[in-house]
Amino acid sequence: MALSTKRQQEKKARKQQKRKQRSNTLNPTQVSRYLSPIVESVVYRDIWERGIGTVLIARRLPGGHLLMANYLVDTWCLGVKDAFVREVTRGMLDDFLSQQPLETHSPEYCKALIMSAIEYGKANGLRPNLDKKSKQMIASIKYAPNKYSFEFGKEGKPLYINGPYDEELLSHMLEKEMIT
Repeated sequence: MALSTKRQQEKKARKQQKRKQRSNTLNPTQVSRYLSPIVESVVYRDIWERGIGTVLIARRLPGGHLLMANYLVDTWCLGVKDAFVREVTRGMLDDFLSQQPLETHSPEYCKALIMSAIEYGKANGLRPNLDKKSKQMIASIKYAPNKYSFEFGKEGKPLYINGPYDEELLSHMLEKEMIT
């Protein structure tokens, strides 16, 4: 009886290991989505004056659609406040771009801004609100971390301005060590 229980546990462990390996690997189609050519890389024009704004990167997919990553960056306190990735049409992207005052920047600049915002948030005890897709969208962009210099905070100090959904978001962003 003990032997069969042990075999069942071993079989279960092997199954879990295989499941874990499958979930950690991307199929070739998924990988190519995040390596496809970047067609847009823009930043909200008033991001430093207002303390918050969009950093957007869009990649062209085979078949004509685009993969759009939108990062909401809080330059005064939180760092990367939110991010999402969506498949959109060119028309949908153009619609979005026309609704905000955005400036075109290099993909390297956009990644440097996002990564610097992540570090700034971490310095304030917050972890970025990024999902796997948002990370994959910028993972292949090469950049030199020291090439760009960004000054976060308002007059050199973190300034938090409460948003309508920030209570739930902040509890999610707080580092585990800080939660009591």
